[in-house]
Amino acid sequence: MIELFPVLAGDRAGYLYNVTLDGELVLERSRDPECDLARVLLGRGITGMVDVHDGNTGKVRTRVNVEKAAKVCISEEDTAGLRIRKHRETADISSCSPEDGLVATTIPPGAKKAA
Repeated sequence: MIELFPVLAGDRAGYLYNVTLDGELVLERSRDPECDLARVLLGRGITGMVDVHDGNTGKVRTRVNVEKAAKVCISEEDTAGLRIRKHRETADISSCSPEDGLVATTIPPGAKKAA
């Protein structure tokens, strides 16, 4: 089961999200949990549609198409609001997030770590 848990963002408005897969923390402090999760799942060879459950209630929160969501990210524009952007292939999956604290605890196979 994939579960999403909100975490206060600290000095910034809104929430960050931790994501677990069958109880294992696979994503930590993400502003874009569905797209970041899709990249983690794709790196583990998981494809297709997945249900993301609310960590507190257990109810399905969203359905994610892993292959499609892995190719995009949500970008928060100052003047235009939220936008869907093409994900840039980098070792740092937070490249589309305004939050520097985004950490994926699972690196997809073949990904190079930043020096």
